[in-house]
Amino acid sequence: MEYLNKLKEIHNCILEFLDEEGDEEEQKLADIQSLLNPQSYQPDRYELKSILYLISKITKNHRRRFHFYERVKSIIQILKNQIVQAYSNPEIFQIFKRNKLVLFILLKENIITVDQYFTGKVSELQYDQFFSPEIDPTIKSGKKLPDDFEDKRQIGENDSYVCGLIRNDNIDDFVVYYNKNNISLNMSIPKSIYETNSFLLQRNTSLIEYSAFYGSIRIFNFLRLNKVELTPSLWLYTIHGEIIHLLEDNHIDVENTYEELLKESIKCHHNDFALYYKDNFLNDVKLDSSNYNINMFSYAFHFYNFYFFPNELNEKNFFFYAVQYDYYKLV
Repeated sequence: MEYLNKLKEIHNCILEFLDEEGDEEEQKLADIQSLLNPQSYQPDRYELKSILYLISKITKNHRRRFHFYERVKSIIQILKNQIVQAYSNPEIFQIFKRNKLVLFILLKENIITVDQYFTGKVSELQYDQFFSPEIDPTIKSGKKLPDDFEDKRQIGENDSYVCGLIRNDNIDDFVVYYNKNNISLNMSIPKSIYETNSFLLQRNTSLIEYSAFYGSIRIFNFLRLNKVELTPSLWLYTIHGEIIHLLEDNHIDVENTYEELLKESIKCHHNDFALYYKDNFLNDVKLDSSNYNINMFSYAFHFYNFYFFPNELNEKNFFFYAVQYDYYKLV
């Protein structure tokens, strides 16, 4: 199907752009621009909605490289005029409602506006502090915010000192901080209003889990060598940090089923890990193959991961997934 192939191509280009670590960033963005250029390809509002869901799912769950915020903003800017013309404020908010970082970009780009609907939903989602300059009248009348408030919102990461050390894998300063403050290496990271990663927002995360999430190998090994327990929960965190080999080398049992790890990998669009679990482990567990395939495809539909879409939409379940996850064109 031409429509589905187009989405797969867009999906691949977005992932390549966000993951680019060399000198091809501009070329990768140009590839996206070429695919979404309204002069050559003008999606209707239903096709555009699928593209926006795709962007929302990737940017909400995918690993965050350097300049992640700026790259996401660049993608949004390509579609800015089309989004504003096609959708109302509530419709745009609903697509990105649990993606705090993209909601912030949409506000800054004047794609969504602060109205009663926005204020109510932000309060409902408990994003009040993060969006306080937009929704709190007292700030406009003189209430002072921290000087670095805007910078921290744009970064979208936990602003605590220890979390910054872990994200940068700054082992020297981490050891100094540990010795000077006599912290427990089993402590949980402090909460932060600036955190925008949905995985971390939903969990009470320990220092070693946070280091696994960001692939901070030196701090992870420091914690391990200082007798911090390596728990099965680390498997889900290492999908994001790409240090699964450390758990394998230390023979850490998998508390979650491999199917749950497959689901998390598909959700994060970390397709190399999803294939790793699928090809190496799922054949060894007692899981009916037909149910396994159905589950894998349901995850792909749910998280708009077109890499794992079936070549033929010939199952009854695919129709229900398309209805459930708002694929109007496929339905």
